[in-house]
Amino acid sequence: MSRLPPNQLTALHISRHKSGDLCDGGGLWLAVSGGSRLWELRFKSPVTGTRRQRSLGSAADLSLSDARSHASDCRRQIKSGLDPIIEREKEKAARKLEIGVTFE
Repeated sequence: MSRLPPNQLTALHISRHKSGDLCDGGGLWLAVSGGSRLWELRFKSPVTGTRRQRSLGSAADLSLSDARSHASDCRRQIKSGLDPIIEREKEKAARKLEIGVTFE
């Protein structure tokens, strides 16, 4: 994970940034390219040991405080030895099993 202290950005920083990546600290990044602005968490997976990045959502849909909250939840998973990407895939698979297969 990033060694920067968390909460480095403000809403003004985010609104004025036009291209490239901005770090909020603690592995939370705002990735801006073209017209898209995405929140992502960059971390080292405790399961595979590789560097990974998980998209948290669009900056148009997630505020800075919401992105920080999602990143905090993912950091808790990492501290407990879980990979947030693998856990999200497991949740999606479980939801598909609950719904069942339909051939409509």
